[in-house]
Amino acid sequence: RIDYDDRARDPRVESDPARAGETLSTLANRLRAQSWPSGAIEIRMDTGGEGWIESTVDRELRFLASHTVHHFAIVRLLLADADVRLPADFGIAPSTLRHRRGGRLPVEAAE
Repeated sequence: RIDYDDRARDPRVESDPARAGETLSTLANRLRAQSWPSGAIEIRMDTGGEGWIESTVDRELRFLASHTVHHFAIVRLLLADADVRLPADFGIAPSTLRHRRGGRLPVEAAE
């Protein structure tokens, strides 16, 4: 069971880049080292619904990756105001990059 609302929070992760990096490294190591159930799991979050719903670890990790791209897009916009340049594909969904590489729109057009 994963309860997204009932989790430990560390305000230092939000304000200290070194602490955030350490935390990400620790989590990445745990993800690599741990075996995960391939079947159903239950998740809960405060989205207006009640109770637990069925999901899988794979689905949750894929959603996390997608949601991270969303946050990277916001970071990209904020840094653009500060004249910070990022790689052309930073904060752009993989499906959008594939679409652009298919000849319909070059990646450089996103800059």
